[in-house]
Amino acid sequence: MKSKILYALAVLLPLLCIQSCTNPTLDDLRRRLDDHESRLAKVEKTTAVANQEIQTLKSLLSAQAGKKMVDSYRPLDDGTGYLLTFTDGTTIKLLHGKDGSSSAVGVKEDPEDHIYYWTLNGSWMLDPNGRKIQAQGLDGVAGVTPLLRVSPKGYWEYSLDGKSWHLITTADGAPVKATGDTSESGLDIKETDTHIIIYFKGQTFMIPKDGGTTGGGTVTPPETKITLSEQTKSLVVGEQFTLTATLAPTTLPVENIVWSSSSESIATVTGGIVTAISAGEAEITASIGGVSASCMVTVTAPQKVLTFELKAHDLHAVTGLFDIIPSETDMSYYASVTDKENWESNGGAEGIFEYDKRWFSSSGAEWTTVLGSQISTGVKKDLPSKEVGATTLTPDTEYVFYAYGLTEKGEKTSDVSFITFTTTKQIKKGLTFEINVEDVLTNGIIATVQPSSNDLQYVVALVRDNYGKFYSKREDLKEMGAWKLIHDETILTKGKYIISPESKDSSKYERMLPGFQYWIVVFGYDEDGITSEVVYYPFKTKKRG
Repeated sequence: MKSKILYALAVLLPLLCIQSCTNPTLDDLRRRLDDHESRLAKVEKTTAVANQEIQTLKSLLSAQAGKKMVDSYRPLDDGTGYLLTFTDGTTIKLLHGKDGSSSAVGVKEDPEDHIYYWTLNGSWMLDPNGRKIQAQGLDGVAGVTPLLRVSPKGYWEYSLDGKSWHLITTADGAPVKATGDTSESGLDIKETDTHIIIYFKGQTFMIPKDGGTTGGGTVTPPETKITLSEQTKSLVVGEQFTLTATLAPTTLPVENIVWSSSSESIATVTGGIVTAISAGEAEITASIGGVSASCMVTVTAPQKVLTFELKAHDLHAVTGLFDIIPSETDMSYYASVTDKENWESNGGAEGIFEYDKRWFSSSGAEWTTVLGSQISTGVKKDLPSKEVGATTLTPDTEYVFYAYGLTEKGEKTSDVSFITFTTTKQIKKGLTFEINVEDVLTNGIIATVQPSSNDLQYVVALVRDNYGKFYSKREDLKEMGAWKLIHDETILTKGKYIISPESKDSSKYERMLPGFQYWIVVFGYDEDGITSEVVYYPFKTKKRG
């Protein structure tokens, strides 16, 4: 290249002098030539350093694989590095690489297969097929030794056979500019009883020392081993734990261990401290001198903690409204109301789940099959008592409103949240009734019920003789019988009401037979409970004929 440029200059000089020996074009040309020669020299130096360090790294990898042992090492006279002498008489120079004299080439151990591959500018060096170029084969077998050069356009090229050359590209296919590494290589050498430990170009190389001779044979240094405190570990996202590495021989420096993670999006590691990032699996590896050990870390997402905000409001003697606000709106749950006595007799928050299971099973079916209509999701507000398992509440009674996470498979997913509340006392409202019988039939009665107030709600029911006889005996029994009727299908109405086999509500009457005794039962009833005296009115159907 240099000769071609000088030849071109020799041709141009006479032409330039014909025009003018003082033409500034000549000076410019000379400056360009000097600049070109300077850049060419830098390129040549960069390439030479790169190829030299490839050989140095190759020698270190080979020695580490057990093919060589170190006989001695000493600092270079100029202080630029070290000279290592092996037992076979070969030597290698390790340079500090300051002031930009270090190349960008290096090696790096892949944490997945624990093989060393060539790197350029810290990234994997790839072949034309996009595969990483091995610096070390499996089981210490020699890898590929590339040659580097700089293209006319100033990009790195490599050859694996010394004949065909290829551009070195990044993972996205862009060519790599031919520059060195301006940072220090971090060269450091330490000695133990059995090994020379070299930290060079970001990697740690452990090379056995010459063990001397005993009985005419070479003493093999002890095998390097690394052991981790854990082989498997389960973590929840956000958790940390510390992996401890133990080296053998114990004289080896633990601080030279290189830690890596197979997936840093799942778990990271710094100095043995592992941090869980997201759900999945990651292999955490500790490496030193070609020896490694791993711990498989399984990370799970944090389990959702389901809690509830419960409210009971607009309480009356027999009704109320209920709010359920779960902390996780996508999780299913079960909510119900029970009286305080039942709650305590069944073990409270610790035993209510087992009680509910027995209740669900009371129909004879497997209890989980009943759950479909029982569980809910999301926020529920202003639920009437019948939608939380209490068709009718009892006046002046303490209750427990509770909820817990429950899946359709019957899996309980949270603790039981609960509150207590007390219904109001029953309120009598002075309601009275006038019952007028118009006719008694063989299959019923035609009668009119007229309340003293057309604005108050009341119950009308027809019952059998044995029922009426029993509950009409005493005032306390009268109300007990009324409460029993509330849970049955009874008629709730206001104002004047006509009892008749032909009425629209006749389907709610029990089928009456000729010549039998029956009772009309009438009493006021609304959210404040039984609001009047309970009236039992007897009658007997006509006999046939």
